[in-house]
Amino acid sequence: MPWNRQANEPNLWFHRFDEYYRKQGPERTLLGAINLWREEKGQKRTTNIGQAWQTAAADWRWKHRAEKWDEWRLEKSVKDEHDDWERRREARKKLLEVARAKAFEALDALEVGELSAREVTDLIKAVLQQERAEWEATPSAELQRILNRK
Repeated sequence: MPWNRQANEPNLWFHRFDEYYRKQGPERTLLGAINLWREEKGQKRTTNIGQAWQTAAADWRWKHRAEKWDEWRLEKSVKDEHDDWERRREARKKLLEVARAKAFEALDALEVGELSAREVTDLIKAVLQQERAEWEATPSAELQRILNRK
């Protein structure tokens, strides 16, 4: 990866790139990196960018490498969010399968004193409505209310 240590890159400059420049995020600056480094060393902040830092940043393409890091982090974040959404969606689908099965069991076993035909119908409607809206993050309040009845 471009943000990893490059061939022949001195450890000193890679450390400064990795710890002080790259980690600042997309709004990073070379001066910001220098001042982070200075603060860690107990030195006062500066407004000057030393020649050695400028040369190292240019020679080792810090800006390009850090931007590639930002792009990778963004892509990873989007992928992680999508994967999390898919896991939640699968959990919702399993919940709906259970709810559907319970609704049809209740319909088959309907006896006086248990769920009324209206309640079973409401449950089936709620399950079907939720299946149509499966992209939502959580089951509807109506479905949860019906399933929580005793």
